[in-house]
Amino acid sequence: MASFVLLDLLSLKNVYQLCQWAAWLCALFVLFTATKLYLRRRELIAVFRHFPGPSRHWLYGNAHEFRQDGKDLDNVVEHSEKFSNAYPMWLGNFFASLIVYDPDYAKAILSRQDPKDNFAYYFITPWIGKGLLVLSGQKWFQHRRLLTPGFHYDVLKPYVKLMGDCTKVMLGKWERLVPENKPIELFHFVSLMTLDTIMKCAFSYQSDCQNNSENAYIKAVYELSYLVDHRFRCFPYHNDLIYYLSPHGLRFRRALKVAHQHTGHRRLLLQPASIPWYITLAPPAALLLECSTAHCVPFGFKLSKEMILNVVPSREKCVSPVGGDVNWERVEKNCIGQNSAMNEMKVALALTLKRFEISPDPDNEPLKLAQLVLRSVNGIYLRFKKVETEEKI
Repeated sequence: MASFVLLDLLSLKNVYQLCQWAAWLCALFVLFTATKLYLRRRELIAVFRHFPGPSRHWLYGNAHEFRQDGKDLDNVVEHSEKFSNAYPMWLGNFFASLIVYDPDYAKAILSRQDPKDNFAYYFITPWIGKGLLVLSGQKWFQHRRLLTPGFHYDVLKPYVKLMGDCTKVMLGKWERLVPENKPIELFHFVSLMTLDTIMKCAFSYQSDCQNNSENAYIKAVYELSYLVDHRFRCFPYHNDLIYYLSPHGLRFRRALKVAHQHTGHRRLLLQPASIPWYITLAPPAALLLECSTAHCVPFGFKLSKEMILNVVPSREKCVSPVGGDVNWERVEKNCIGQNSAMNEMKVALALTLKRFEISPDPDNEPLKLAQLVLRSVNGIYLRFKKVETEEKI
């Protein structure tokens, strides 16, 4: 009996010591993380002291300016008029990036061989995998070289008929709405038509998503787009553990499961290639994200390694009076899906203008929202009028 009591005491002592070690390890980890964050914040403050910017909150930085109410990008434009060349944007106390809009600054950044910003693409990787959109460097060149022949102009010609068929489905839905004499919201219809085209051309899959917009996969795509953008804007969710335990993390995993079940979770090279194709159909992205690879002095100020640089792709802003124009054409040509997107836009516009006269709706001005692609908070409303065909004599 005494031996059993002794064993119990020893086991309790071992458990107590184990708990002590665990507590010490947790304390050391917290101390290490806090020290790392403190040093990172001090480095950011030292770098950004040369760049005046908007006042920031002591806890969440400039995150309060991004309410997704349609004025986010307008705030960026206002700051660009107030602060010359560039300004820092803080999300919390330990993450910041430099918003660049001066043509000389943008030219200095885009002429470098800096990789993509892994931080921003990290949140979308569980959805689309490490494909052409996420990769950089040598792996990107290998994937790009492999995919380029598949996007040749001659190869894309047979897909024009599929694009036309998808567009006609959308136009048929609009024809049924025209007699109501009400403005028609475009984004919902056009995004479904685009997705239908991608599914048919890239995956040879008949989704019928335009007639069945309540499809689980369609809902999952919209849900994932929102959740990825929301995680990027909410700085506590940058931590994987916090996000995993949060309600939004649960929603993300559920939507991810639906999306992966639909595609069979196959590692298709065409899947990530089709994402920039879809993005090209929307207006230009709000930001181009790059990450500095080394300590550099591109415009008189020393930038630290792994500094996040956001280039605002505004043609009007990035035109220098001394001839230092930014070559945006070079950036656009780097999009592998540009020919596909141009073909689809030409087909859709030609078939649409053949049937309808289109005019803007003055009562519903779009409010811009950057959410993976540039979209509108309140939708994009236009008025349609059927074109009257002339009778043949």
